[in-house]
Amino acid sequence: LYAKWLTSPYAHAIAKRIDVSRAKSAPGVVDVVTYEDEDLHRSEGGGVGIGMDVKSPDWAFVMPREAVYEGQPVAAAVCATSQEACDLALRLLEVEWEELPFVLDRDEALREDAPIAQLFRGERDNVVRELPMSGGTTKVTIGDLEEGFREADRIVEFEIRCGVNVPAGVEAYASLAWFRDGWLDLWVRVHIPAWTIAHVANILHIPLNRIRVHVPYSGASFGGITWIGSSSIPSVLAALLSKRTRKPVKVLADWTNFSGITCEEEGRYTFKVGFKMDGTVTAVRIDSNGSHGYAGLTIPGSKKLPKATRIRHFQLESVYPYVNRAPCVCYKHGTQETIPFIEIFNRVAAELNMDPTIVALNNDGCYGHPMHPDMDRVKVEQGFPVRDSLRECIEAGKKAIGWDEKWHAPAERILPNGRYHGLGFSWTKEWRAAPEVHGAFLASCFFKPDGTVLLRAQRNFIGVSEPTTYCQIFAQESGISLKDIEMDNQFSDAMLMIPGGSGGLCWNSYILRELGLKAKRKILEVASKALPKAEGLDIKDSVVFDRADPQRHISLRELVIRYGRDFQGGIWADGNALVKAIETPPSPMKVHFFGRQASFIEIEVDPETGKIYIQKLVIVNDVGRVINPQGVAGQQC
Repeated sequence: LYAKWLTSPYAHAIAKRIDVSRAKSAPGVVDVVTYEDEDLHRSEGGGVGIGMDVKSPDWAFVMPREAVYEGQPVAAAVCATSQEACDLALRLLEVEWEELPFVLDRDEALREDAPIAQLFRGERDNVVRELPMSGGTTKVTIGDLEEGFREADRIVEFEIRCGVNVPAGVEAYASLAWFRDGWLDLWVRVHIPAWTIAHVANILHIPLNRIRVHVPYSGASFGGITWIGSSSIPSVLAALLSKRTRKPVKVLADWTNFSGITCEEEGRYTFKVGFKMDGTVTAVRIDSNGSHGYAGLTIPGSKKLPKATRIRHFQLESVYPYVNRAPCVCYKHGTQETIPFIEIFNRVAAELNMDPTIVALNNDGCYGHPMHPDMDRVKVEQGFPVRDSLRECIEAGKKAIGWDEKWHAPAERILPNGRYHGLGFSWTKEWRAAPEVHGAFLASCFFKPDGTVLLRAQRNFIGVSEPTTYCQIFAQESGISLKDIEMDNQFSDAMLMIPGGSGGLCWNSYILRELGLKAKRKILEVASKALPKAEGLDIKDSVVFDRADPQRHISLRELVIRYGRDFQGGIWADGNALVKAIETPPSPMKVHFFGRQASFIEIEVDPETGKIYIQKLVIVNDVGRVINPQGVAGQQC
């Protein structure tokens, strides 16, 4: 069966009454659910964190009466034998709407006389107060801002407004559920399947030990709706309807690709920047009116600027108003953080008529310390090569785009075709330098009777070649041939670090390394029975051998066949024994950020129409050690 939601035709409205009689009698219709259905009246769920609760109205409305943005799933859903039957039934629903005042502009939403954008909250204004990712704060102060401005030779103040650069995810969302014999099977494409299971179990009162979740490869999901609470509501609805109909139900949330959630960069940013005549920035103040929804994901400027520059003095403050537009989140992560990098250093370069790549190099550093010599000493102490990541990225990018031959100050070159020529540059730190947070995550490996190995852990694969990378790490540490290793990513009793993509890769690499080392110890321990009196055993390409006499050897296959009972029960690892540093304290070692990325773009602008013609784009990433080139390519895409 198929199911679809009614979506709101209004920016703000309440469904006062709904008549489903005509929809229920339509051909192919099996079930209709409305906001009044008793199956949806449950207490709030627990165990998944603030801002991610299935009943938290920021995200996971299953069937609300109040619509707070146009296109929101609301009031009713239909289940039928075909997609076309669902569409017809939705048109036959008779809804009495009460249209309500709405506000779309973030600044207008903060005015005292602004209409309340979301009445169900019971608030007297539109200020977001639930800020889970920033620890409840809206302001970050580092150093002494006024001292920083006193050190400056010049101060510039400016404001920018940024629209939505990434309006939606690539794919619309869908979920499949089948409730049978007291068991629920779910097929989902989310980054955090465990949360979805918790949501469904809570709403439908199904024990967790009777839910199986399947997370087939999806790809091209680009974050966003796949990993916060909204990703659960199609699964909740699919499970509810399957439980009621006793048939498999696929929910088609075709509203999710454009109206469900948009990206986080939209907002107003006000800057005050102090700088020296050589382009070195001494102080930064940013006041921003940022995107609502999963508000507090970041206070713009707070996550990257302090970690990747020598700037010592900051004041960063943001307000997040509710408006009658879809919630925003990181479809392409970090946009609110890269905007300050782009604007601050390019504005300083323009004010001084300097090459922005020089300004970037003059400001490169970490936690207020210059890259040279301060961070060079740290690199030596922590065992890193003393290389200049940003300089190497800039040199590679400049060569690829022809920077030295083409660069000029803004608006100073008009081409023979009458268009303005522009050459742009931006930079920031590379992605993860270490795991972001502590966590209880696991992976396991099981030896099969033919000597092959199955790695088991729950993880959503999103197109960055993760299973190959994890198998490579395990193979290198264990000595087992890569061709003998496979990975099952749907094992719900061992969850790898979340979410998908690079956000979990750092910790998961430690887990797989530890798992490989434990597997090697187990193999060599058992092999000592088959190769007694060996002076020292080792394993390579799934063959165990005596290092003193390599002709004495035994294949892993033969070893498992002969001593299978010794390999039963599997091996487990959580990575904790190997983790050297974590970005969020407490951490065994302070994390420093040495990797950089740089982007270059060449454009032409038609002064009559304003149309921009992109001529060349160059992006350079220092990704550190490359284990799997396909993974690097997938992450950058």
